[in-house]
Amino acid sequence: MKKFLTLGSLAAATTLIPGLRAFVLLVLVQAAYGSAAAVTLGVSVQLLGITLVSVVGLSITTVFRVKRSKSPESARAVAVDTGSLAFAGASVVVTVAIVLGALIPLVLHEIDHVQFLSYWYISILSLVTYVFTAWQTGLLQAKNADSHGFRITAVTSLASVVGAFTITQTIESPWQALPLIAFLNFSFDLCALYLRTRSVRSVWGSTTDGLWNAAIQTFLANAPATFKKLPGVARATLDGLILMFVFFIAGLVASWQDAGIGAAVLAVIAFMRTLVLPLKQFGMVAGRLNLTSGDSKPTSMPRMLGIVTLLLTAGAMILVVLYQLDVFPPGVSALLIALIIAQLALEPISGFLFASMKIMVRPDFAMKPLYFISLLFTIPALLIIGFTGYSSAEAVWAVLLLARVAFSFSVLVLYRRARLPIRAEQVGR
Repeated sequence: MKKFLTLGSLAAATTLIPGLRAFVLLVLVQAAYGSAAAVTLGVSVQLLGITLVSVVGLSITTVFRVKRSKSPESARAVAVDTGSLAFAGASVVVTVAIVLGALIPLVLHEIDHVQFLSYWYISILSLVTYVFTAWQTGLLQAKNADSHGFRITAVTSLASVVGAFTITQTIESPWQALPLIAFLNFSFDLCALYLRTRSVRSVWGSTTDGLWNAAIQTFLANAPATFKKLPGVARATLDGLILMFVFFIAGLVASWQDAGIGAAVLAVIAFMRTLVLPLKQFGMVAGRLNLTSGDSKPTSMPRMLGIVTLLLTAGAMILVVLYQLDVFPPGVSALLIALIIAQLALEPISGFLFASMKIMVRPDFAMKPLYFISLLFTIPALLIIGFTGYSSAEAVWAVLLLARVAFSFSVLVLYRRARLPIRAEQVGR
């Protein structure tokens, strides 16, 4: 259990910090400039979050391929190849981001278009750093140097929040403040990438000499083939992408009715993302540890579930405290808090157990129910209440909660049916 907590906490904390930074930024902007600016920032944060989740697949691909390398030379070849994937991914991300910048103002009339475009197009620079950071993070994790990434993420995120606080306290105009915050975030994201690159060199040694040049040359020489590999990389985090897309639609629908409601939903989404996405890391660690144990019946899983439930209970208590301190926007009601706590009660199953089974059984475990529930119920239901004018914060979250109930039930059913083939060769899959 100690190893589970240590490894899980380290992996989860590295994922949690960017979400926590986004939540704090939303609170700061809401307090300084009101709901309209908070919605503008919140929409951008949602899109940035989708990118963050999608590029995790590059880290996973890098780790697994390096782990299977037989020599330093083959490990370097893998690092170069995954680096070429990073250059391909960055070009795709920039292209999609530019298109989204043009489309979002056409879809979401309630936001200030000048504020959004000024923040978003500067944030595209951060998107590029996310892709290469995922590559460098994978290289560190492949050498079990996770602590390097955690320290870098913690320091640069804290500096970013301090800088944003200074901006919101000294600049009165949101039209000036939001672009400055975006550029500040990019500056620290670039700094984090530079520090990770230095850490990779210190951990890998001379193996990484000329790595960046070799990666871009490989990409330019084999661009068509490299682009064809990207869907396979993204598939590793498809469940996270679906969750982020559903959250994005929820925030969008809530903003259609009222900026205050949109700000409320976006704030609680930022809080939930901060808790739920790191939970996947605990689940993956649990899956690997159970596989390593060689136990055909993972008897430690109930204890791990108990630990995760305690952690989520602490998260629910923090949520209540934040509500009592009026940290959230005015549109966050007691009923909305109750709905969120009910969803947290489901996350040991829908988040932790789901992620564990993806390691222990197969990578596509429970993906069919997730597709079905998200595409045929959650998104249509959100759009219906949005178009009919009933998209209150409580109604939006009630839809999300019902979807999570259905998915949790599906995970439990499939878990009971699953055969858990514990084989040494599956470790690290």
